[in-house]
Amino acid sequence: MIVIFSGEGPSALGKSATDISPCCGADFIPGPMAALVDNAIEAQFDYSLFAPGMVSAWFIAETVLAQRNDLNVALTNLKTAQQPASK
Repeated sequence: MIVIFSGEGPSALGKSATDISPCCGADFIPGPMAALVDNAIEAQFDYSLFAPGMVSAWFIAETVLAQRNDLNVALTNLKTAQQPASK
C-alpha cells in the first residue's frame, strides 16, 4: 500500500525533512493529519505507514505538483492543438 500526502502545509499533513520532494521514509516528517490517516489504516489493516524501514507514505510538495500539473496542461494543450478537426 502506498499513500501520497500533499497540500495543506507542514502543520497538517507534514513536510520533507530535507526540502527534497517527493520523499518518503525517514525523509518525511508526518503531521497530525498524516498520523490520523496512519491510525485509521493501522486499525483496519494492522499495518503502519510509518513503521521503521517502511516506504509506504510519500510526501510531495504542493509546489511540485503544481509545476507538474502546469506541464501536463501545456502538453495536453499542445497535443489538442495539433490534432486535426473532427469531421
